[in-house]
Amino acid sequence: MLETTGLDSTVLDAGIAAQQLQLVNAIVDEDRQYATRLTITRTDNENASESVISTVISWLMKKKVLSKEHCDSFREGTYSTPDGWNGTTELEQGKTALASKRNSGVPGCVVWAMELDEQDHRLIYGRWHTRIGIIGNADSCIVNIQLSRYIVRGFIGEAAPPIPSTPRIVKMLFSDEANVVRVGSTFLNDKPIYLTSETLTSKFIPDLTDPNRTLSLILITTDEESKLPVRNLKNLTKQLFGMADIYVLDWHDRALMDTYREAFLKNTPAYDYGMECSSLKIYCKSVDLTVPADNEMGMAYAKYLIDRYTRHGENRFINVLRQGICRASDRVAGDILSIADVRWLDGIDEAKRLSSRIKKLKQRVKGDSGGNETVDSLRDEISGLQKDIADWEEIASELETSNSEAAAKIDMLTRDAMRLENEKRAVERKLEMTELEQLNANALNGIRKALTVVPENLTQLLDLAKVLYSDRIVILPDAYRSAKKFDGILTEEWEILVAVATTLWDLCFKETVNDRLGSEFKKRTGYELARGESGTTCAMPNLMKLRKRMYKGNEIDISPHVKGRNIKAAFRLHFYIDRDEEKIVIGHAGEHMDTAGTPRR
Repeated sequence: MLETTGLDSTVLDAGIAAQQLQLVNAIVDEDRQYATRLTITRTDNENASESVISTVISWLMKKKVLSKEHCDSFREGTYSTPDGWNGTTELEQGKTALASKRNSGVPGCVVWAMELDEQDHRLIYGRWHTRIGIIGNADSCIVNIQLSRYIVRGFIGEAAPPIPSTPRIVKMLFSDEANVVRVGSTFLNDKPIYLTSETLTSKFIPDLTDPNRTLSLILITTDEESKLPVRNLKNLTKQLFGMADIYVLDWHDRALMDTYREAFLKNTPAYDYGMECSSLKIYCKSVDLTVPADNEMGMAYAKYLIDRYTRHGENRFINVLRQGICRASDRVAGDILSIADVRWLDGIDEAKRLSSRIKKLKQRVKGDSGGNETVDSLRDEISGLQKDIADWEEIASELETSNSEAAAKIDMLTRDAMRLENEKRAVERKLEMTELEQLNANALNGIRKALTVVPENLTQLLDLAKVLYSDRIVILPDAYRSAKKFDGILTEEWEILVAVATTLWDLCFKETVNDRLGSEFKKRTGYELARGESGTTCAMPNLMKLRKRMYKGNEIDISPHVKGRNIKAAFRLHFYIDRDEEKIVIGHAGEHMDTAGTPRR
C-alpha cells in the first residue's frame, strides 16, 4: 500500500494524476456512456475559451444546479458544493455535487475543469458523473466532455441499463452559430450522410483514411430493396452525435455500388475493410486501404445481430455502440478533463514558483550591495537572507524527496500491477488450454465411439455428423425417423451433411450473404439450396404442416432444404437457421417430402 506519511497531499495527488493520465480520476465500477474531444474556434471576436465556459455556466443554470450568485466564483474555479468537493464519490444519496477548478499559470492560456455528480432518477443506487475540461486561448480551445454512470457501493442486484442520451451541453456548443466545432480534423455532422458515387470518393474515403482522424465513422448499408438494417436512423444519429459521423450506402444504387466495389476491390487489401449489404460497421481509427486488416478496431453487425440486440429495445444496441466507441477513444497527453488534471498543473506551477524564488534569494546573497549600506545593516540583511535560503531550501528538499518517493512508489505499484496482470493472463491461457484439451479429448472420444463401425446407413452418418459438428448443427429426432426410412447414396448424403455444417454455416453466420445464400451455396458445393417451397405448396396448410417441427419449445419452419443430385434417390435435407445459438437445425433427412405436385407424379 502507498505510504502517505510525510508526503504533501498536493504532490502525492499530482504524482498519481501524472502516472494515471489515461485513467482520468477513475470511479469504482464507472461505465463511460459518452466521450468526445471537441476543437472549437469562433467566427466572431469573442474569446473561444471563455465563451465555452459561459456556455457551460448557462447549461448548469438551466439544469438549476448553479445559481446566478455563484457564477463568478464558478468561472474563477473556486466554487464547490458541498463545500470542498473536488470530484470524489462519497456523497449522500440523492445529493448533487458540483465543483470547478482553474489554473492561470500559463499567460494567455485558459485551463479550466468542472465536475458534476447527480442522481440517476431511474435507479436509486445509480449516479451520473459529468466531466468537462477546457484548455486553450482566445483563438481556439480543446473541450473534453465525458459522461459516465456508476453504481454506489453496497448495491446488490441487477442495474437497469441506462437510456442513451447525448449531453445537452454538446448540442448547445454545436448550435452556437459562431462556434466552429471539429473532432480532430473532422467537422461534426448532426445528420446522416447519404452517399453518392461522388461523395463516396470525395468525402467518405478521405475521412476513412485520414491519419489525423479521431472521430469514429459508422457506415450503414441497405439491402437490395433500399431498406435499412436499423429501425430508427434519426434516433441513432442523435444519440451518437459528437462520437461518430454516420454514412449510409444504398445497395440498390447500382452506380454507387460499382464505385464502392472499385474502392474496396476484391483480391486487394482494401477488400478486408468493406462490408456486406444490410449491415453496420464502425471504423474507430484511420484505415490504410493498401495494408491488410490486422485486428482492426472496428466491428461489423449484420442485420440479424442488430435484430438480436434490438429485440428488447433499440436502446440496447445504441448502448453497445456508444460504449464500444468510448473504449476505443484515447486521451491525448496534455489534455484537461477533470479537476485532478488542473490540480496537477497547480502542483507543477507551485514547484516552479518555489524554485524561482529560491534562485532569486541566492542571487541576492551573492550579489553586490552597491556600497551605500553600513556594515552592520549588510550583515543583518545577509543573516536574514541566509535564514530565508535555509527555509526555502528545506521546503525544496522536502518537495523533491516527496516527488521522488511518490514516483518510486508509483513505479513499484505499476510494476506489481503489470506482473500480476501477466500472471493472470498466464493462468487464463493455461485454463483455456486445459479446457481446450478437455474439449478435444471429449470430441475425440465421441468420434472414436461414432466410428466403432464404418457408417452403413444414413442414421449412422447423422450420428457421425452430430459428433464432428456439435458446435454447428442440431439434429432433431424427426430427422432420425426420416433417415431410418431412407435408402440412398451414402457418399452424396455425407457430402451434403458436411456442406451444411461447413459452407452453409459460414454463409449464415460468418459472411451473412442473405439474398445470395442459394447461389453462393451452389457455387461452392454444387448442390442446390431452396430457401422455401413453391407458392402452390405454401398455399396448402396440410403440406406446410409436414414442414413444422418443435424446437426449444417453439414451432419452427424447416421449409429451406438442400437437394441431392441423384434424381432416383431424391434425397432432401430440410433445415432451420437458429440465429440466436448460431446453429443449423436439421429437421428432416431422407426422401422428398410431399408437395403440391406429388399426386401428379
